[in-house]
This record gives sequence, structure tokens and C-alpha cells, in this order.
Amino acid sequence: MVYESGELNHEKVNKEYWLQVNIYRSVLILLLICIVASILSKNFLSLSNLFNVIRQVAVGGLVAAGMTFVILTGGIDCLSGTQ
Repeated sequence: MVYESGELNHEKVNKEYWLQVNIYRSVLILLLICIVASILSKNFLSLSNLFNVIRQVAVGGLVAAGMTFVILTGGIDCLSGTQ
């Protein structure tokens, strides 16, 4: 980060900053959407809405967790439908 002459390497500092921003970009966008939705709708952060979202995601989450386990254990067989 420092040149031999003692000057800060602003390009490298700037690049590292944007690398950190890129890592958390999805989380920042999700938080921004949640903030906007909660401002626009009084029911967005209600308990009934949160339970509804959890119910809708439950089946897909279980399937994704199961498939992750299968992939990690190497149980994928691309030829399972053939003889």
C-alpha cells in the first residue's frame, strides 16, 4: 500500500475497498429492498407475513439442503435414468 517514497498507493486502497463492497453487494441490495418494502407497506414486517414467507420457503429449503448433502457426499449419478 505504500510506495518506496512513502506515498499511499490510492489505486490499491480503492481496489481493496471495491473488492469488499463486491463481497457484500448481495446483502446490501437485500437490505435496501427490505427497507424500501417496509417503508412502502405497513404489513411487510408483520409477524404473519414473516411466517408466510417461512412457510413458502420451507419446501425449497429442505430440497436444497438435501441436494447439498447428496452433492457433498458424491452421491450424484448422472446415469441414474439409463440402463
